[in-house]
Amino acid sequence: MAKRLIGTFFISVMLAAGCSGGGSSEDTTSDGAIELEYWNLFGGGNGDLMDSMVESFNESQSDIYVNSVRLDWDEYYTKLITGVTSGEGPDVAVSHVTTLPELVDGGILYNLDDFTANIEVDWEDLNQNTLESTTFDGDHYAMPIDTHPLVMYYNKDHLQEAGVLNDNGEPEFDGTAEGLIEFLSTIKENTSEDVFTMAEPTSGDNPYRIWWGLYHQLGGEGVISDDLSEVEIDMDKAVQAADFIKDLYYEYEFIPLQMEEFQQIFENGNAATTIQGVWGSGVYNAAEDLDYGVVSISDLFGEPAQWGDSHSLVIPKQQNENKERSEAALTFINYIADHSLEWSKSGQVPSKTSLLESEEYQDLPYGETFEEISKDVAFPKQSDSTRAIKEASINNLNEIWEGQTSTEEALQQMENDIADVLTD
Repeated sequence: MAKRLIGTFFISVMLAAGCSGGGSSEDTTSDGAIELEYWNLFGGGNGDLMDSMVESFNESQSDIYVNSVRLDWDEYYTKLITGVTSGEGPDVAVSHVTTLPELVDGGILYNLDDFTANIEVDWEDLNQNTLESTTFDGDHYAMPIDTHPLVMYYNKDHLQEAGVLNDNGEPEFDGTAEGLIEFLSTIKENTSEDVFTMAEPTSGDNPYRIWWGLYHQLGGEGVISDDLSEVEIDMDKAVQAADFIKDLYYEYEFIPLQMEEFQQIFENGNAATTIQGVWGSGVYNAAEDLDYGVVSISDLFGEPAQWGDSHSLVIPKQQNENKERSEAALTFINYIADHSLEWSKSGQVPSKTSLLESEEYQDLPYGETFEEISKDVAFPKQSDSTRAIKEASINNLNEIWEGQTSTEEALQQMENDIADVLTD
């Protein structure tokens, strides 16, 4: 049930466990530095980049040493929750802000404000839209280090061939829903048959994210009530957003059905466009012979909004609370946020306004575009059922994209399934 009962779950499990664990004052290096364990879910190049940031922190001072531990994405939150409740959790961890309500309501995180007496934290310098999603009843339970919204990527060579690229290397696209259809139609008609007009999967997270953005551009305000207790979908807007996406597959045939490895298809130059997160730019910047650009699709229906999420850093609760260790954890968290310009090489938008305004960030490819789009992210309401609601939404929206159920029937079932989630 989507209620806020902070601390109850954690305390009951820890009392039942009756064992000692994480957060011991003996966790120091041979040199006497406080040794912290940091869990994250980053893989590949992103994981390497985060590891280098941790190494930089360790080299910047001698009082704290951080060990970075990578966990598989699919099992990350299960292991994090289980680890903390069993007394074997980390000192610092990553959490998506959309998962924070579950962790906060489960009582497994410390309030960061409890450790700021001796550590200066500039909350005002953070993206306020993102920061709000990490704040619960006025208390800060996480520090966001980035925001990552959706954008549309385009292959300049294919757009040039189609005649829809201007002299500045920008697409001739007016930013509206009608303009997008006209733009994609021109590409389809004027590029070779072996080039996909758009690369997208037919199910899963990506089309769901596109739908979420369009639904909010039409004026939708989430899928549950403000008090988090009831399902509340603006059905007309939900149907309009879903049908717009469905038409990209079926009426206009811009996207082939059952496309796999859509990111790789664009990376290899076999698609003219793709809609995905800003993190894709980290991959595309390294791709050989790919001349790409980025354009916002956050205002197709008149109300600026976009799907997005944010990586934030949290301090999990320990069986043996140790304020010195928690302050050390916050010192590390503050450092990562302050140095997230390095993290932006992965395509993520830094959370710090001062970094966004820096010349170094503004000189990054499409940094300014990413910054503007990140301001329009429509985060879900702070329900501890957010992950289950998302799963119910994706399962039913997939029925639409795959042509198995009418839009109205699928969304009605989605409404019923979310209602069931909220009453469990």
